[in-house]
Parts: sequence; structure tokens; C-alpha cells
Amino acid sequence: MRGALLTAVTVLVAASASPSVGSSLPASASSSSSSSPFREGSTRAVSSSARPGQYGKFLHITDLHPDAHYFEGAKISHSCHVSRKKDKKRHGGKFPPKSSLSSALPGASSVSNLVPALIVQAVEHWLPTRLWSPAFSSKKKKKHKGKHGKKRAGHFGAPGSACDSPPALVSASLQWVADNWLSQSRSTSRSTQDIPGQQHQLLLQDEEDGLGFDFILVTGDLARHDVDASHYPRTLPEIYESNRWAMDQIESHFPGVPIVPCVGNNDIFPHNLMWPGPSPITRELSNIWAKHIPEFEQHNFQRGAYFAKEVIPNELAVLSLNTIYMYDSNKVVDGCVKSKKGSAEKDRDVGTVMLDWMEVQLSLFRSRSMQVHIMGHVPPTAGNYFPLCYERYTDIVLRYQDTVVGQHFGHMNVDAFFVQEDEEAVSSFNVTTDASAETQVVGTSKHHKVHVTSLADDLQADYATLPGRNRANLDYYHAYFAAPSIVPTFLPTIRVFTYNTTKDAKYTPSQAQADLSYRALINDTDTDEDDDEEDENLVEDDIRTKGRSHRRRHRKHKKKKHHKKKLPRYASPDSPARTNTYLSMLGYSQWVLDLDRANEEWANATAAENRKGKIEFALEYATYEPETLWSPYLSEMENKDREGRGSHTPVPKHLLDRQLSRIGVEPPRYFQQGSSPRPLAKSLSRLRPASDNAAGPDVHSSAKLRLPKAIKHMTDYSMESLTVEPMMELARRLASDKKLWKRFTGRMYQGLPGGK
Repeated sequence: MRGALLTAVTVLVAASASPSVGSSLPASASSSSSSSPFREGSTRAVSSSARPGQYGKFLHITDLHPDAHYFEGAKISHSCHVSRKKDKKRHGGKFPPKSSLSSALPGASSVSNLVPALIVQAVEHWLPTRLWSPAFSSKKKKKHKGKHGKKRAGHFGAPGSACDSPPALVSASLQWVADNWLSQSRSTSRSTQDIPGQQHQLLLQDEEDGLGFDFILVTGDLARHDVDASHYPRTLPEIYESNRWAMDQIESHFPGVPIVPCVGNNDIFPHNLMWPGPSPITRELSNIWAKHIPEFEQHNFQRGAYFAKEVIPNELAVLSLNTIYMYDSNKVVDGCVKSKKGSAEKDRDVGTVMLDWMEVQLSLFRSRSMQVHIMGHVPPTAGNYFPLCYERYTDIVLRYQDTVVGQHFGHMNVDAFFVQEDEEAVSSFNVTTDASAETQVVGTSKHHKVHVTSLADDLQADYATLPGRNRANLDYYHAYFAAPSIVPTFLPTIRVFTYNTTKDAKYTPSQAQADLSYRALINDTDTDEDDDEEDENLVEDDIRTKGRSHRRRHRKHKKKKHHKKKLPRYASPDSPARTNTYLSMLGYSQWVLDLDRANEEWANATAAENRKGKIEFALEYATYEPETLWSPYLSEMENKDREGRGSHTPVPKHLLDRQLSRIGVEPPRYFQQGSSPRPLAKSLSRLRPASDNAAGPDVHSSAKLRLPKAIKHMTDYSMESLTVEPMMELARRLASDKKLWKRFTGRMYQGLPGGK
């Protein structure tokens, strides 16, 4: 070891004489010259020219919360921060942070004292991190768990704590996605961005292996919480810089992929409070996100930080909403109250203006036979939104059910889905909608509190009160997702969706219906006196209730005659939200990071290994049927039988290989009763209808898929798609199956303490 260290020092000192010394140093040495204040290492720089919609996949990430003051080895009870003096010594007052050893040596980073710096780099390069990092000194090596023990912050974060994400976690998470979900040629090549021929080869490789994303949804909170205001109060410049760094990380890891961001309640200052625009905040965020906001949408963004973007031109759009205007913690707005017809926009509530805009956008996209994903930061639950905002948002989505193909949110840091229901759906049923469930709060700070008992109980009650399959009118229902976060409130999580790309099955509303949709909207008089009178008839308790339940809620009216005008409703059993057709969401796979393991591996590795920033997410579960999830093994064994036939492969085979290897089991197989095990592919071939199988095997084969016990739970939801009916059926199963419900709530909080 000593000889290797001396050799490394010699090489590095010799390299110092070269004008290109920066390129000869380890990554951490040269990265300090980066223009990005958070940057900790190089990222991929290959541009993309992929055709829109060619992969059938999109990525959803949320609540990154990078914290540049995060200090490895700091006390978790101190929000993973240290004193300003120590922090300034490590940072030098600026980002990026130096390594712990570098900051411990006076003048190590000085250009005039390069040799000591090179020695430092050599030590860090060859020795295990545990031997030189102050975070792993003899006094801190053990994890203290006693009454007076003090847990320390790990390199990649502190799970289940009030600490935000170290920049290393954000960068490494994005790198893992890029390395495993983009083509291998793209993840390993960083020098082809200016060579058209090689770009073309990369594109061909992408088409062959099917690896890539058509777009990325980033549902807000790209800045840290204000958990340590006494030592490190948040400022607007820091919030802007954090957003700028986070977007730069996403852009550099996924070059050329359409990205759709939205505003989170911690992307503004003070958090939760946002006034109508134009404002300094909307102007600065529009500059930071300029690449991702269409030029013709800049006006909408300036006035309210919301916009529309076509991610597949003329096929699929995303509405990025500013849910802070509907969030009941925003005390500077009026909560979507209606105004008299003809009122100037400046005199109208900003939430109402945004919802009016949203309805117009849905009508216009519908008239063009397009589908729409809606995204925002705060989920549209009755416990999150002002009552009028909740009611209006839900009403619009349900009335445009044949146009809204998906809804995606973050903020709550949990894994959950919610079923929306129109009030007309329950008018003929005696359905209880009591919202009196007691709320229990977990979390170590006011910024990380999660309403555990109420959320789980509310969901279970909502699922249990859904009408049965034969009674449910699916025109009155939809579902939306709240995704878990990168920030380790529980465990860092990433979600990858797939959708149907078979254009032959495209749903197109009749032109007469489309024209009617637009005319009805233009002539809509929902701001007339009748509706205003109805708002006045709301039961007072519905206006604002602290700790409200997240359960579905329908408006309570006094006995006075109901004057609400019925607006057009657009629902079709053939639409992508209702049946598996072009652009329907097929499912998602959810990937979680074992932070304790990642921190331990980093501590035991050498700096040379650590500079690669490698971490490994594991498959927590997938919503697909087992035959779909394990289809790569199917394809491999069927050979010519599947050639030329389209197949849905939601997870790359190398990730499944890694998952099976980690668990120590063989791939699933089909077994036929009374015979020896047979490859899955042959058996599935026999299960196909004769019209789909050139060989025409017996369709009534008794073959049965047998999954190893260790992987059964990964597909226990087993849905063919994420359309309305399968989502409602899953909700019913969860409400009635105690074992499945226990697993669902465990996933909701990733099994960490504080989760139910």
C-alpha cells in the first residue's frame, strides 16, 4: 500500500508540471473548476436526437431537496449541519465542498501549494475513506444507539430523519438512472456529442435496446427545507441556485430528453406563500427553467408559474400546474373563490384563473385529439387543497376524463394513489364520507411531518366505500398518484412509467364532440350569480378545517334549491384513461435505495471507487403482471417465435438479472402439471390464442407460472394497465385483503419507523 501511495504521489507531482494538470487529477480535484456550485463530478454530455414517443417510457422524480450545507458525519439531530465556522472552513465560503481531508490541511487547495494538495489527493485516491475521513474517526466510527448516543450523517444521507439530501445523493441517483435506463453506449460515451455519425450510431443503439425516456416529470421542491433557520436560514438566492443546480444535473444526465418541472412549496420564499405574478420569483424561475418552458407559454408562467408543454408533438401534452395557489397553507390567496362575470384578471383569485386556464387547455387539446398528463407538487386531496379548489379541480378532471390520461404529484413523500369520484356517482348510493378520522403526526420537524394514521385510514376508507364493479359508473371516476421522494424522509425512491405506443389503437373523439367541447367552454357562464349563490351555501365547516382528512369529499349544501348548471362531460370507454389503447399508462416500476447499505459501502471503498459515485437502487415492486415484468426471459427463450412481434419490456433485463442475483433465485418458470419444468417462453406460447401463434399450440394448456417466493411480492398488484377500472379494482382488493393492505402501507413509508 505504501509503495502504491508513493508511486501515485510521484505521478501526480509530475503531472503538476503539465499545463493540463486539472485533467490528470482525480475527478474531485478537477471538479472544483466547474461553473455549477453544487457539482461534485462529471456527468454525461451526449446529446439526444431520439424521435418523440419512441421508447414508451417516462421518468417521474420528485422532492430532491438538495442541501449544500449537508455535512457528512454531522449530528442527525442537528439536521446534518455543523457550525458556520466548520462549514465555511470546508466550503471556503463557496461551493462545491472540498473533501474532508483537503479542508483539514491548511493551504491544501492553494495554487501556490500544489504539492501538498497532490499528496492529499493521492491519499484520498488510494486509502479507504474510513481511514482518512473525519466522519469515520475513532470517536465516530460506531453508530451510537443508546439514550445519549448521537447518530451521524452518512455520505448519501440519513434515512428517516429531518435531514435533506446531500448533493451526492441527488447526483448519484440521477447517474444510476442514466446508467441503467439509457443505452449503454450513451452511459459510457462522453465524447460523441459533436460527432454526427456517432450520434446516429447511438440513436440506432437506442432503438435496438429500447432504453431511453420520452420525457421526464419533475414535480417540485428542488431546494432544501428551512429546518435549521437559526444557523442556516434560507434565502431566495440560495433557493434559486439550488433549483439551477438541480435542473443542470437533470439536464446533463438526460440530454435532449424533454423535462417538465413545476413549482414546489419549498421552491419559493417564504415557503408555502406565493402571491400572484408577475413577481421576482416567477421571473427568476422562468429564467432557470427557460429551456423547458415553451416560448409562447412564458406569459402564463410569468403570471402564475404554470404552463403547458407538448412532450410528443400533436399527440401528448403535460399541464404543469402551480398547486401552491390551491394549497390551503398558502395564506395569501383566496382559495379559488369565484368572481362576478367580466371581472378583470387582477381582481380574480389566482387559483381560479389557473383552473380556468386549465379547463381551456384541456378543451383545446381535446379538440386536437391529444391526451394530457397533469402534474403538480401538492396532491389534490381534500386535506391539502382549499375546498373550492379541490372541488373545481376534481370536477374539471372528471369532466375531461377522455383527455386526462394521468395525474402525478409529490410533496407528501409517500407512495399512494387516490381515486377521484364525482358527486353524481354517489347520489344514488348511501355512501359514508365522514372525514373525522383522528390525525397522528410523525416526523422530526415541522417540515417533515407526515400524517400517517389519517392518510392510511383515509385511503382504506375511500377504497372500501367504492361501489362494486357492477354498480360503478366508470364515467365518474379517475385516479392520481402521489410519488415518494428522493429526499430520505423515508428512503430515496424513483419511479419509471411505461405507456402504450401502438398508434393503430389511437382513440379519437368525434369532431362533433370536439367542437362541442370548445363551444361549451367558450360559452360557459360558471361565474354567474347562481354559482356564486351556491358558494355562499357551503357549510361553514367545509371552508377551512385544521388537520382535515384526505378522504374524498363532496360538497355539502343547505336545503336551499341547488342551482348549479351542468357542464358538458367527456367520457368514453374507448379513451386511454379507460381502456388499454395508444398512450394509456401500462404501469410503473418503483426503485428504492438502501441508504444504510450505500453509506456503508462508501465508507469501506477507496476514494478512487467513491469518485464514481456509484449507488444501487433495487426494485421494490412493479404494478405489472408477472408475465410482463419477466418478459425479457420470455423473449430470450422464445427466440424466433417472438421475432417481429411487439413486446412490452418495462424493466431492462440487466436490472432484473441484478435483482435475481442479489436475492439468489432463478428466473420464473412455467410448470405443466404432470411434467418436468419447461421454459416460460414455450408455455406462454401455448397459452396464446391460435390467431397469435403461428405454431398453433393448445390454448387450454394447464401450464402455470411459478414464481420463486422471494420475488412474488414484486408483482402482487398484477395489473394489465393503470386505467380507471384496474385502479379501482386494486383499491377494492387493498380494502378487503389484510395481507395486501399491510404490504401497501409498508410500501407507503418504505417500512421505516414512523410509518404505519
